[in-house]
Amino acid sequence: MRIELETNKKDDDLSYLSPATVMTEDGEKVINPTKGMTPKQKLSYFATYYLPKIAFGLVMAAIAFGFAALTIFKHEPEVNIIFVNHHMTDTSLVAETLYPYLEENGIKKQSKNININAACNIDLTDFGTYESKNTFDALIASRGYSLLFIDEENFKLCADATYFRYLNEFLTDEEISNYGEENILTGYDDLTGERYVCGLKLNRENCPWLSETNYEECCVGILFSDVESEKIKPLLQYILNYRSGK
Repeated sequence: MRIELETNKKDDDLSYLSPATVMTEDGEKVINPTKGMTPKQKLSYFATYYLPKIAFGLVMAAIAFGFAALTIFKHEPEVNIIFVNHHMTDTSLVAETLYPYLEENGIKKQSKNININAACNIDLTDFGTYESKNTFDALIASRGYSLLFIDEENFKLCADATYFRYLNEFLTDEEISNYGEENILTGYDDLTGERYVCGLKLNRENCPWLSETNYEECCVGILFSDVESEKIKPLLQYILNYRSGK
């Protein structure tokens, strides 16, 4: 009777018949690694071989989600300007002159919506300013800035390196000519090999906004960047037509 009961038990649970390994062309392969293990041993096996892989997958998914969230919800300022050789660390007062521009365009009047980078003090002809040039190059390469204000000598070097967009994309020929031939600057187009109007020489008379900065005179050009033209044109117009107390 005992033998018959034992036989019936095995008929009901055939797991004892499944092999732990099989032979393949590449050799012996494990197909039932937990065969013969107690529940405690199976749990330990899972924790050793599978839990680290699951944890790694969850960590990578969390990192990917974090990067995606930063990209989606990252705040981009509405105004992105570079001042070169401005020699002024605090630009908060300059930023305040742009608050009316934000209001005119339905943008919240907040400092985080204005990014003025005035950290570059360089001479592009002097290799002694190598570190500063690297900082400047990194800002240009970021393609996140729209307007560049810089002294005339360094402007010309940037213009010959095709840093600037065509000015007539943002101002009419009449508006440009109103500044006088002596204040119209050209650059070199490395695709066509031709020269084109790319900037203006400004002073406190033809651009009152400079009175709000510590520039007596400087040049302005529109950088090739990822900033939309629809955002650049009204900003340029506002600065060029600025009136104090506006």
